[in-house]
Amino acid sequence: MINNFAPTEINWGLTYSCNLKCNHCYSNSSSQNLKNPLSFDKLKLIMNKIIDAGIFKIIFTGGEPFLNTNLFSLIEIAKKNNIFVHINTNGLLLDDKIIEKLQEYKVDSIRISLDGKNKFEHESLRGKNSNFEKVCSVIEKISKTNITTSIATTINKNNYMSLEEIIKLSINLGAKNWTTFRYVKYNKNSYKYALDKYEYYEILKKLYEYKIKYEKSIELYIEDPLFLFINEGKNRPCPASNSFFAINPKGDVLLCPSIPLKVGSLIENNVFDIWNSKVFLNLRGKRMGCLSAAFEKYNVLKKDPFLKNFEVKKF
Repeated sequence: MINNFAPTEINWGLTYSCNLKCNHCYSNSSSQNLKNPLSFDKLKLIMNKIIDAGIFKIIFTGGEPFLNTNLFSLIEIAKKNNIFVHINTNGLLLDDKIIEKLQEYKVDSIRISLDGKNKFEHESLRGKNSNFEKVCSVIEKISKTNITTSIATTINKNNYMSLEEIIKLSINLGAKNWTTFRYVKYNKNSYKYALDKYEYYEILKKLYEYKIKYEKSIELYIEDPLFLFINEGKNRPCPASNSFFAINPKGDVLLCPSIPLKVGSLIENNVFDIWNSKVFLNLRGKRMGCLSAAFEKYNVLKKDPFLKNFEVKKF
């Protein structure tokens, strides 16, 4: 959905600090980075601008958002203002006490990364400290609460043949949603994990079959504009610039968390002025595929390289 007044949701990276060092990380997060890069006063300033803009949903992410000690204070402010709160996490810091606190603060949904059907597949992407067994246990515990539990999987060379098994595992763990992301080569360590265009097309066709096959057991979200293009001929705009933007841990506004192109600052500017700035307006409504994939390939904002040589059938 295209919104010309303000984004309907934002992706807010609270920290570059992380307890993992994943091969595919677009932010190069690590344990060496500051957990709280902005003061709480500046975080409240940003939050107030989000509230004033009437934004419906905040996605707290990182790095690992649970490393930022201000996370629950921000959740409390958001919920008092009737904002839908979602958290993206690797799950490793979530013990029984934190899960209870998430319920107490009325967090709406949480998405935990699970990148394989087994220890090898998961840890080959996320490292030996990513603890496949712990992640599965946390997913199972949260799924028994009133928090909507989602699993995120980044499709790569080590797991693309196992996606149906990962769906089945997600169902068994009690997840309500399963989300996939395209593997984009954000750093020099990640090239060996990326699928080529034709492998990825075949996977998108399979995912369309799985979406129908498992629709009564789990909801599948394929976070890629190419999904409907490949399967239904519908070339939809990328959500970046049309329905959401990202905020990085410094308070800078980005088109997408994985596009390192500053288009404003919520410390200096308001949501409306940024959302209706030249960069956003020039992209709004255009059907270009995944802008992040294009920026990684060309270092400019242009058509997704996986759309090349394919005709758009209908809109």
